[in-house]
Amino acid sequence: MSSVRSGWSPKKEDWQRLSACINTHDIKWIQLKSFSKGSVQKVPNLPGIYMLCSLPPENKEPTLNELFTPLYIGQTKRGLKIRLNEHISKPQSSIKDVFKINGNLQVLYTTCKTASLDEIEDCLIRAFGPITNIINAKNSVKILEPLSNKASMGKKEKIKP
Repeated sequence: MSSVRSGWSPKKEDWQRLSACINTHDIKWIQLKSFSKGSVQKVPNLPGIYMLCSLPPENKEPTLNELFTPLYIGQTKRGLKIRLNEHISKPQSSIKDVFKINGNLQVLYTTCKTASLDEIEDCLIRAFGPITNIINAKNSVKILEPLSNKASMGKKEKIKP
């Protein structure tokens, strides 16, 4: 397995892809101020994408309270409520690592079509590089690419400027 990049992407195209993906799929994020069994009960049991996010832990500096970043990004076809409850009751090792960083996690989630899950998750992981995701992004997902008005269709030929 290749090494996993952690942290925000320095590539402008990753952020452009994420923006295009959010606009294409009309994503509307909903925020839970805490990650607990009680708060997860409000979450719909529909397919979707979720991000476990945190402010800096042990922070005494007010200006750092504006820093808020995803530590883990995931998707579920079975239902957001089911998956988030699994993360609380039987967390995998990467989720346990998230709790070690900061026990006061917040959740951002959105419902979406099952067919869109891989693309949306891939764009988010490529842009944010969450530190506890085991993989960075799926290689098999077709990423939204900027369209070029100069392309060759099938045979080798020089493209004229």
